[in-house]
Amino acid sequence: MAEKPREIEAKLSGSIESFRALERLEEIAGWRVVERHSVELHDAYWDTPDRRLGCTGRTLRVRAMDGAPVGELTYKGAPEDGGRTEENASAPAGSGPRDWERLTSTEAKQIVTALHEQGILAALRLDIVLLNPRRELVLRKGDSEEVLSLDEVRIESQPYLRRYVELELKHGSREEHDALTHALQERFHRRPIKTGKVHAARQWLERRPS
Repeated sequence: MAEKPREIEAKLSGSIESFRALERLEEIAGWRVVERHSVELHDAYWDTPDRRLGCTGRTLRVRAMDGAPVGELTYKGAPEDGGRTEENASAPAGSGPRDWERLTSTEAKQIVTALHEQGILAALRLDIVLLNPRRELVLRKGDSEEVLSLDEVRIESQPYLRRYVELELKHGSREEHDALTHALQERFHRRPIKTGKVHAARQWLERRPS
């Protein structure tokens, strides 16, 4: 069986001031800013009522971008050694388990099969929706590429806001990624964030009085 692709990323604390400073970046630690993009993310996360995915650090979401009718179904494994497995498949925005079972792509079938084998497919429910206006900076150094994201994460219909600086390796070595992450921490005085965005949002909801 082919090894599942692994996502290598780092999350740092964000602030309005750090976002402004990062937006002005042209180069850092030998990496050049070659592209800039803005995107509106609508992330619908699914889990069982007893949070069988969340309690093990796994996530299942349907992401819609800029209101497009077709989004992306993503199943992420538990974090391990700074990375995690990630499986993606095209799926309708706003879709759920019954819709996913009708998808015909190999990628979608693999995700559905994995959920079915774990015995959780039928128990899934919409758990939380995160809204995120994101600013992306594409960084390159030789043949290596990273995407630096400035995220303002909100919970739909809730007074919640958290800012994150996220760095995701697209091409290159883990050593280069770690060195760039350290350079960002030192230059912009950002602290590493270990808790995932959706897990932090869930924790906030659980602490919030009814």
